[in-house]
Amino acid sequence: GISRSDRPRPAFLSGPRPAGAVETRAGQESEGIIPVPEWGRLQRTAQIILAGRAGERVQSAALLGAAAACAAGLQAVVRTDNPVTQGTGFSLAELTVAPGAIDCVALANPDLLIVLSPEGAREAEARGLLPPPGAARRLCFDAELEAPLALPVERADLRKRFGAKGAAFGGLVSEIDRAGWWVREAWEAAVGRLPAARQAEAAAVLDKTQ
Repeated sequence: GISRSDRPRPAFLSGPRPAGAVETRAGQESEGIIPVPEWGRLQRTAQIILAGRAGERVQSAALLGAAAACAAGLQAVVRTDNPVTQGTGFSLAELTVAPGAIDCVALANPDLLIVLSPEGAREAEARGLLPPPGAARRLCFDAELEAPLALPVERADLRKRFGAKGAAFGGLVSEIDRAGWWVREAWEAAVGRLPAARQAEAAAVLDKTQ
């Protein structure tokens, strides 16, 4: 299954609020998947951060992204954080993928930050995750959110298009497809390993991203 560690987290999710460190490598979600390296297009280490609301499958989306990366013959690490009070407040997830071994996930400049809710926006700002003006990092906000005026922000109707519990996964698929990190078949392989009920929900979101 998925291994979880309580060891101190290096940099990214350690912030002003105390939180239990959780680091996972794609495990259960990727079990039974036969990697197809030809599906992978990524030639470097890359990272996406999801910032949303607890209970809306932010962390599950990142784990599903890790499984898709494994299906494409890539390496993946997911780190997550949320308040002690489960089901309320913010939820953060960081997905790091690479064609080779991942020795460090504390990247100075992640490729993308997807913000899905007011709770996620506040926590991202509090932890300094919003990029400074002029940074190369892509910043995607749900269309219903108020975005920082000083930053170039891409807007997408994630919650309206995919629903509250599908927004994180839909946004992740859309952005990775845009970046071309792996082919569609990798997503389908990852979704196909989910339990029946979750599989139907994820497949419906995946269909809407086409």
